[in-house]
Amino acid sequence: MLDFYARDFILSMELLEAIKKRLTEATVFNQVSVEETSFFMERLVVLRSHCRAMGLSMSVVQIDRMTSALSSSIDYADFVKALDALRDRIYDELQTHVFYAVYHEKLRFYTLNAETRRMELNSLIEVFGQQVLKSFRSTAYDLQEALSCHICSRSTACVFHLMRVLERGLQVLADNFGVPSDHANWHNIIEGIEKAIRNIGSDVLNRPSDWKDQQEFYSQAASHFMFVKDAWRNYTAHARGSYTDERADEIFRNVQGFMQKLSTRLAETV
Repeated sequence: MLDFYARDFILSMELLEAIKKRLTEATVFNQVSVEETSFFMERLVVLRSHCRAMGLSMSVVQIDRMTSALSSSIDYADFVKALDALRDRIYDELQTHVFYAVYHEKLRFYTLNAETRRMELNSLIEVFGQQVLKSFRSTAYDLQEALSCHICSRSTACVFHLMRVLERGLQVLADNFGVPSDHANWHNIIEGIEKAIRNIGSDVLNRPSDWKDQQEFYSQAASHFMFVKDAWRNYTAHARGSYTDERADEIFRNVQGFMQKLSTRLAETV
């Protein structure tokens, strides 16, 4: 999928108009002067970068042909024909592409590159935080897919990948308390975790000094997993639920914050 700023298209059209205007002011059939060659060259170079960003490969070839001709010698008549061919090629190639726009509220997932002045997708570290990626390395694929689906308004797919991320978090929490999580449903895993959490302070002689703090943290985590199971996970896993952009955004933020919280105390061992 192409990733380019809408300004590429607008500036491309402006550059074509600027070249066309300069040509209409020139004397037809005379050789292109050194001054005008420089004018055309500068604009063609910029136009080439925009066409390349939009994936208009054949238009890029035509621009290269025009710059090569300018480098040697070309008269206005031939240059006008070349420009007309370029314009037609750009229009033809644009008809073979379907472009998607990112809604303004989702621009928080993008950063403006200061060097190229282009919008670039934020890294997973910028969106979810370095600690999440460090503690739950195996979730990188689903985090990336969830982010991509969310940006493209594939809302139900986004929630599906977010549930896979949470499932890994639940497995790590279960491992922390020695609760089996392979081939078990969420409800049984969470109940096993909650039982283990209630027993954190039962061994008076060996219990950790911060056992009450641990009990509170893990109890909240287990309760949240139970909420997720009933509210989102079961409906998504069994193809009973579908989600709007707004709902997916709410779930995205919830999972983002929850995984960040989990990563402060839990981490994968392998």
